[in-house]
Amino acid sequence: MPLPLAIGGGIAAVLVSCFAGVGIGAAGSQNTSAKATSATPSPAGNTVTETVTASAAAPAPATSTVTVTAAPPANAAPPAGAGATIEEGTYSVGVDIQPGTYRAIGAGSDCYWAITKSGTNGSDIIDNHIGGGNLTVTLKAGQDFTSQRCGTWSKK
Repeated sequence: MPLPLAIGGGIAAVLVSCFAGVGIGAAGSQNTSAKATSATPSPAGNTVTETVTASAAAPAPATSTVTVTAAPPANAAPPAGAGATIEEGTYSVGVDIQPGTYRAIGAGSDCYWAITKSGTNGSDIIDNHIGGGNLTVTLKAGQDFTSQRCGTWSKK
C-alpha cells in the first residue's frame, strides 16, 4: 500500500503548487499602478509617443511605450512640392496635388483624362477628354483628376 499513498501525495503536492501560483499571479495583477505618464508630440505634430511605467508585486518596474501616428487633417494643404507634375493615376486636388493649371505636351491619341467631383468615385464627371495633342486642364480643390496614357502633366 505505500505506492498508492506516494502517488496520491505527489498529486496533492502538484495541485497545491498550482493553486498557490494562481493566487500569487492574481495578487500581483491587482497591485499594478501607474507611476508616471508622459506624452511628447513630434516636431511635425503627427506622432505622439506615450510611455507608462507601472510597478507590480515584482521588485523591478515594467515600462510600456506606445507610438501612434495620426493622418493629416482632411483639409490640410498638400506639401509645398506636391503637384508640380502629375503622372498617370487619380489624384484629389488640394490633397494629393495643388490646384492650378496643368499642361501635357504631345499626349498620344489614346490619352484619357477626367475631372470629377471628389467623393463620387468618378461618377460625377465635370469634364473629360479622349485624344492627344497639347492638353491643358484647370483643377480646383474639391475635384479629383484622373489621367491615363497622357504622359506627364506640368503645372503652369
